[in-house]
Amino acid sequence: PDTPVDEVREMAASTTKAAAVSVKEKAQTTKINIPDSGIPLSTLKLTDEQKSLLSKVGINTQTFVLTKTMLICANEKLGEDRVVAITTGSSPTVFEVTRLLPCLGH
Repeated sequence: PDTPVDEVREMAASTTKAAAVSVKEKAQTTKINIPDSGIPLSTLKLTDEQKSLLSKVGINTQTFVLTKTMLICANEKLGEDRVVAITTGSSPTVFEVTRLLPCLGH
């Protein structure tokens, strides 16, 4: 780096690249296969209880798409086994929903 600004740019680029690699590696090791385009919630067999809960937090199950980054976040918040259980039909508790809300921004 020629200047402190160049040094900061290099550090930012390196951090961004490392974060992207980390997300990709974590996504490859998950038990749930999510394509790069994500998984539309409309394609999942959600229970009426799950649909109702999602609607209460402002999620339209007909248009919302679950991304790899969201899944990684959910795994970090609840643990992968619980996320698998939820995505295969188990309804999350109110506490779990509260923990998952920050993942929606990913």
